[in-house]
Amino acid sequence: MKEEAPPLIVGAGPVGLGAALYLAQAKIETRVIEVAEKPVQESRALAVNPRTLEILESNGITEKMLELGLPIRGVRFSQRGHKPREILFEGNVHHKYPFILGLSQATTERLLAKALEEAGGKIERGVELIGCRNEAGTVWLN
Repeated sequence: MKEEAPPLIVGAGPVGLGAALYLAQAKIETRVIEVAEKPVQESRALAVNPRTLEILESNGITEKMLELGLPIRGVRFSQRGHKPREILFEGNVHHKYPFILGLSQATTERLLAKALEEAGGKIERGVELIGCRNEAGTVWLN
């Protein structure tokens, strides 16, 4: 018996949550699973790039990110015995947001998870995909 299932999103990090949020807002039900029992508390990423800020505008998340984050307009590197080097993001990036936004991954995930919940989605924590196979046009997951 063939059973239709909603799209499965494996991982409740920024990419998985973003994908689930866009699908939820398009009225496409998904199933989001995450092996971790709790959301991350530490930051695995320190910043959000300009294009991501543009993409998340339609979800209303960018405004919240800008309130909580710190615009990084450039960085300076120095090494003993060498001339300091500087990379400026302003002018080099042709986006609406000409900077990188300093914002922890934990905060980004919290904002995305809240928006997903408000759109009717949910995250199943403590659930792991351990196998996947494709046979004659049918995908089997366990």
